[in-house]
Amino acid sequence: MVCGDEFLAIVHGSFDGHLAPIVHADLTAALDLGVDRIIIDLCHVTLVDEGAMAVLAAATGVVSSGGGKLFVALEPERVVEISDASLVRAVFDR
Repeated sequence: MVCGDEFLAIVHGSFDGHLAPIVHADLTAALDLGVDRIIIDLCHVTLVDEGAMAVLAAATGVVSSGGGKLFVALEPERVVEISDASLVRAVFDR
């Protein structure tokens, strides 16, 4: 969902190789519209695989290079800004 210069993606269930291309396409479309703040809600995700992490890393690189920000909500009280693609894995290791 795009609202002004923000994009919110809510993911449920397994964020894996089947869902990653869909999320990637949505993120790409949002970036093409000029959003500079992306929020990805993963509060209801039960699994994050390598394909999902690759999508997040790619999105981080594109958003950061344009001066934007990417945030990932891992639970209602924990929202993390990812400013570098190399930090994606660390977010899920906590």
